Amino acid sequence: GALRALRAVLRRPAFQSALADGTTIGRLAAYWWKLSALQTVIYQILRRVPHRLATLAVRPPFVLKWYENQPLDKAAAIGFREASPATAMIAGRHYFPCAGMVNFFSTTAEVDAGVAPAANWACGPRTSELFAAHDRRGNYASTPALRYGHLYETASDVAGGDDLVVFLTLAREESLAILDCVFGAAAAWDERFAQIVIKPHQGLAWSADSGVNARWAAARDPRVVWKHGSSGTLLGSAQLVVTAGSSVALEAVCRGVPVIIVGRPSGILLNPLSDIDERMWRVVYDAVDFQHALADWLPRLPPATERHALGLRVRQRYFEPVSPASMRAFDPAATRQAGVTTGSPP
Repeated sequence: GALRALRAVLRRPAFQSALADGTTIGRLAAYWWKLSALQTVIYQILRRVPHRLATLAVRPPFVLKWYENQPLDKAAAIGFREASPATAMIAGRHYFPCAGMVNFFSTTAEVDAGVAPAANWACGPRTSELFAAHDRRGNYASTPALRYGHLYETASDVAGGDDLVVFLTLAREESLAILDCVFGAAAAWDERFAQIVIKPHQGLAWSADSGVNARWAAARDPRVVWKHGSSGTLLGSAQLVVTAGSSVALEAVCRGVPVIIVGRPSGILLNPLSDIDERMWRVVYDAVDFQHALADWLPRLPPATERHALGLRVRQRYFEPVSPASMRAFDPAATRQAGVTTGSPP
């Protein structure tokens, strides 16, 4: 893997391209080519795994892979295409496609080149449509939303919580920005919320004593509690949810809970709710925006019954229910019968 990576560094293309305004990008492209090539060691290894399997006569008819269209995913797709052409790779896409996260979407050219599977399992009808936005070749099937099954397990009556529930993300800087908005607007909490519940991402080891209390005085408010429960449990007590580019925002809307998305101060806004009724969400960028949202937007929300009905419609469109009948959609033979055999070029 290391030798292949070094070979890619030494054999870089001669970048001669220019942007539309005539700006040359050769040096910049060469710089990033070198950095990218050096990082491909693990991908080179993953590409060899299907070859190793084939030498042991292991050529499965189907391979199901959690697929985010990242280099390690492409490495597996290329490896099976080379070593086991009859193997059909199925891309498991049971997460929500945030429009700004463009690298998660496969394109027609990638499928044609054989570096992305043609078969895709998404978690709902509308979710399948969104994932197919840049891919005219692939097949996107709606399959039961296993990780979102809790949305169908909750009571169907209208429920309303009293807590401000904050879901941090895997990105530390993004999580700091979320906490800065929430704790910076502590004066606007008033008696509006019974608790301010902070849910750290399971991939980040965070707690109140990890410098948060020292950084924000409001974090020491007795109403602030840190919880590590499931999103389904925490949403049950939520009056309002605050997060960033996380699919939990969509889960909240399905439960009729309004959401505040904390946007990035620079770069691309990752808003998982851009496709959803705007009455259910707002984007803020700092504590002042957050304060205004609490004072001006929150009191003018649609009635709880209307939000609940909207949430049920969103749930039906975006998340396939789990049942004995719907589980048949996971039959890979059905995927093959739909005309999707492999991710190889035509």
